[in-house]
Amino acid sequence: MRRRPHRHIRRVHKKFGSALITVNPEIPQTQRRAIILAHYQDLRKDLKREGRARVSDFGIFKVKRSKARPARKGMNPFTKKEQMFKAKPASRKIKFFPAQALKEEIQ
Repeated sequence: MRRRPHRHIRRVHKKFGSALITVNPEIPQTQRRAIILAHYQDLRKDLKREGRARVSDFGIFKVKRSKARPARKGMNPFTKKEQMFKAKPASRKIKFFPAQALKEEIQ
């Protein structure tokens, strides 16, 4: 079963992010979108190469690694029957740690 995101949390996509750049209204939207895309690519490169990426006054993105888990026997709590749970491979996930300035701004 897929978890639904919270209703009050808005996902920021590239198209939405390009509309947020309002530093200079004379910049066309295509150039704003290119700026956002360049930032995404820089973040990806830093995360791949170093395992972390820092955005000033915003926060730090870090790559967290989880270990592989073997298959195991367990009990289904609803039917009380034994069953096998699948093995999970090792994975990498990106975690975000907000900067102190961002935390203070929100509160």
